[in-house]
Amino acid sequence: MKTKLLFLAALITFSFSVRAQQPAYIRAHNVGDKTSVKLFTKMNSRFAKVFDYMVTHRLDAMAVGRYEVDGGNVYLNISEGDLRTPDKANLEVHNKYIDVQIPLTLPETFGYIARKDCAQPRAEFNVAKDVQLFSDHVSVLITVQPGQYIVFFPSDAHSPMRGEGRIKKATFKVAVE
Repeated sequence: MKTKLLFLAALITFSFSVRAQQPAYIRAHNVGDKTSVKLFTKMNSRFAKVFDYMVTHRLDAMAVGRYEVDGGNVYLNISEGDLRTPDKANLEVHNKYIDVQIPLTLPETFGYIARKDCAQPRAEFNVAKDVQLFSDHVSVLITVQPGQYIVFFPSDAHSPMRGEGRIKKATFKVAVE
């Protein structure tokens, strides 16, 4: 009986730890960190344009709007908005684009859960906007400081804009290769 209970406890612990893990790249990266640049550029060559743009432009000085970086392959959105409480933050996924999100004025917290674990869609996938929203709870929270960025691939459901205050941020959209 004791052996069965130990086995069951180990199985429950293992199941929980596997569900809560995220890919190694789901973390804050420092702008200009050459190791991260190499990692992401190996995954998608279009990241080279993103990282070059990041270090050659003052993103914090740019006006709100959309900026073409490499036609439809890479573009940049500069936006401002109020950060949200966890219950108001949208959990989203994309199919065609990878997000590179950079808070410019305040720390921003992001929620993460693997897309394959999302089970509560709020609506059908919006092809025109390349987004689908979910109501699932995130498994991981990551706070990203100004001067750092975080990357989300189509396999990553993410919940941006968590925190307090009004933020200015940059979001690069990188077409999947």
